[in-house]
Amino acid sequence: MGVTVFNDPLEALEDLKGHGYDLVILDIRMPRMSGFDLYREIRKHDGDTPIAFMTAFEIHLGEFEKMFPDIKPKALLKKPITIAEMARRVHEMLDESDEVAANQTALI
Repeated sequence: MGVTVFNDPLEALEDLKGHGYDLVILDIRMPRMSGFDLYREIRKHDGDTPIAFMTAFEIHLGEFEKMFPDIKPKALLKKPITIAEMARRVHEMLDESDEVAANQTALI
């Protein structure tokens, strides 16, 4: 599994336009653009790739869906998160996807 990491959401968005990813994990709080805004921009170009959110805030999926009805995350990941838990959750999300490529990649 390959992983691409960006510290700048605008760079991530530009890269995403040129590459296909099997999973995108966005932090809710980022410089220059929120995770919500980046989600919406990604969805303009790609309506299929599963997108999960990471946050340090305590929030539940039901509450999230009420606050942001236009955003349908694959999962909400609570920070801090161990490497083992992150790997387990990523594998879960990829296994749930209908079409997972043989060489899975994730954008984080």
